[in-house]
Amino acid sequence: MRRRRGLRRVAGMAAVGGVAHYAGRKSAQAEERGKQVEAQQAQAAPAQAAPAQAAPQPSDDDKLERLKKLGELKDSGVITEAEFGVEKQKILASL
Repeated sequence: MRRRRGLRRVAGMAAVGGVAHYAGRKSAQAEERGKQVEAQQAQAAPAQAAPAQAAPQPSDDDKLERLKKLGELKDSGVITEAEFGVEKQKILASL
């Protein structure tokens, strides 16, 4: 009977070892895929950033029109005096 217990232990250890090996291998494969994805994203990031250019600055006439529209919105009650002041300062700062 002792012999059977020994064989059971060996068989149990072999099963545990097999599961551990399989899990380790899958973990390594997942890590490798993660590294590949990161490398692809790193290569794609500069390509996506390159087309981004500064937007053309609106002309002074466009800015005056925006101020007029803001005044109309304030007069009609769509925006508050405080909101009007903030937006006006933004437009005037860009003149």
